[in-house]
Amino acid sequence: MQVFIYLIKLFGMKISLTAILGIMILTTFGGITGASAQDPIESWTNPTYKKKKYKKVMVIAPFSPPTYRKRFEKYLVDGLKDRGIKAFSSTDIITNEELIDTALLLQKILDSKADGVVVLNYLAGASKTTEQLDFTGPVYIYGWAFANFDLETRTVKAGLVQLDFYTPPTRGTQYRSGVILNMTNNSDTILEEFKIKATKKLTGDKIL
Repeated sequence: MQVFIYLIKLFGMKISLTAILGIMILTTFGGITGASAQDPIESWTNPTYKKKKYKKVMVIAPFSPPTYRKRFEKYLVDGLKDRGIKAFSSTDIITNEELIDTALLLQKILDSKADGVVVLNYLAGASKTTEQLDFTGPVYIYGWAFANFDLETRTVKAGLVQLDFYTPPTRGTQYRSGVILNMTNNSDTILEEFKIKATKKLTGDKIL
């Protein structure tokens, strides 16, 4: 969270408390049922933004620990490359220490000649408990078969990753959206879900 505050200062982002609460409410009650669930998050795009063919798109994921940062960046970079978009990870040129130095981070971005920057932020988490009646197989008593059901309680944990897109040297965000991830899965499945959803958001909304 501290790193994201630095990025807000760096890019001049403005996000209202109402917007944050709205997204968190959507995360909590917006049909968190699994990796295939439709994300109930509306995207915002700067009305003056015009899509173009970018030469170098940097992906920044200011997550802790650093291994999370590297893996989230790599997965999104791979997803964008699969769509023919030239992208690279910020970890290629920016250390974890440099990531929280506002002036140095901005200079590194400009020096990289990146003409597009995707910034990720883990914004909120939530859980949803559901009860499900499961059929567990027949039970045979004196030759008669009876259906055997168990009432199972399941808790689905979810996380919200916010997506912002910038076009250096412009500091204001050109686009903001988010994806909901099923955090009950293993890490590889979570990252694959993130890769698919985030890439689909950025390309489907005609940002990249």
